[in-house]
Amino acid sequence: MPSTYKKIIYDTFIILIITALCVANKRLPCACRDVANCNYIPKNDEVRKEVFVLTNGSSNYKDWDWNTVTTVVDEDKHNLDVMCYSHSQHKKYGIIVKLDDIAAFDDLSSNNTNVTSWLEDFRIKARDTRADVVILNLMPLVPRLTKNEKDDRVQIDLFLAKLKRFILAPRDKMDCIVPWKPVRSGNDGSDDSESVSSMLAKSCDRFLLSPDSYAYIEGYGCKARATIPITKLVLGIDEYVTAGITEERLIMGIPWHGYSYPCKSFNETTMVCKLNNKDNTSTCDVANREKVSIDNLLTGNDIHVLSAEHWNNAYKAPCHVFKKNTSSGPTYHQLWYEDVESLRIKYQFAKDMNLKGIAIWTGDDLAKSKVDFVHDFNTEMWSWILHDLLGKGEIRPRGHAKYYYANTVTGVALGCLFGGMLLGIVFTCIGFRQIRNKKKTPPFAKDLEVEDYHDDSFNL
Repeated sequence: MPSTYKKIIYDTFIILIITALCVANKRLPCACRDVANCNYIPKNDEVRKEVFVLTNGSSNYKDWDWNTVTTVVDEDKHNLDVMCYSHSQHKKYGIIVKLDDIAAFDDLSSNNTNVTSWLEDFRIKARDTRADVVILNLMPLVPRLTKNEKDDRVQIDLFLAKLKRFILAPRDKMDCIVPWKPVRSGNDGSDDSESVSSMLAKSCDRFLLSPDSYAYIEGYGCKARATIPITKLVLGIDEYVTAGITEERLIMGIPWHGYSYPCKSFNETTMVCKLNNKDNTSTCDVANREKVSIDNLLTGNDIHVLSAEHWNNAYKAPCHVFKKNTSSGPTYHQLWYEDVESLRIKYQFAKDMNLKGIAIWTGDDLAKSKVDFVHDFNTEMWSWILHDLLGKGEIRPRGHAKYYYANTVTGVALGCLFGGMLLGIVFTCIGFRQIRNKKKTPPFAKDLEVEDYHDDSFNL
């Protein structure tokens, strides 16, 4: 074959390869009206606190108070309209990557074509959504991490490292959703949480504590509890720090919803709602619990709950007990949810512990009604984040002074004290001034008046 034909064939082959690479890496056209909104938000290392707000797309995100948000995270739908609007507000847009399919693969190495294909699909999705933040939901991998199988853990480690390389540019961080406390591996009772956390810390830059992970706890007795008991929140943060994950890398997930639990039995004195065990194990069966959003409480038939709550001092959260008629007779239900005070305590805890920030699960759980009462409530919910977590000073919600009578009385008392001191100083100065300006009386002036006295005076 003449050399000319060989050169033509060689050049054609090179062109086909370049074309294939260009097609494979070609990004979808910008879906925003303003092309500038398809650009990534510039990195801002000066942001001290993060406020993530998750969305499932069930509410009008444009009604939110965007001044209180640093990042909007799309849970599932990866809506490009949300991305465009987030960037137009100069806020970051994030996506959550679910690892359910990956957790089902026995082999996570590059030899598995299913894993390779998944990684390529993920790379294209992260690229086309213009996501500034990518969050991996590691919860499906937790059962595998709890097993004391070194080879499997090495595979997960290599997989996460490769995944991070895929998304690193132009992003500088990869976040991970993890349980409320570090994962322990091994069936011999040993605590291997430090090694598992060290492995995850190499790939995960920040850790989002899943608010729904608190329910699946063994060994504590099966009863209905707050979605985030403050006792476990403190314990979980402490264990992460002990395992080598500093507070500055932790983002606390906060639910704007609650759960209603059907009680196996209910004690009216102790307010304890007993639950069934799952498959005769120590794990609580929470499959029958019902999610209740703040929207349901404010706009449904359950609004009376907000004024008939029972406050649990151990969990620092409110609950409400009610009966439901069933085919087998009336059944007790216990509803745990978040209110003004319980959220204030969690925001204050995040601030005091110097956590990286909070993640609201989800912004869609707020009421969507246009009723004035609901609108005021929504505005107040958003204002707590802006003026409290991101601001300075003590976190305190607006418009709910009933929780702060002691502070009010103290303020009034101090005001009266300092006011009295000021008035005392003023009156003392006036008195000294009058004494100084008073005309002095000559000596023995009174004695002269006595000498003018006569017994025959007609004025007696």
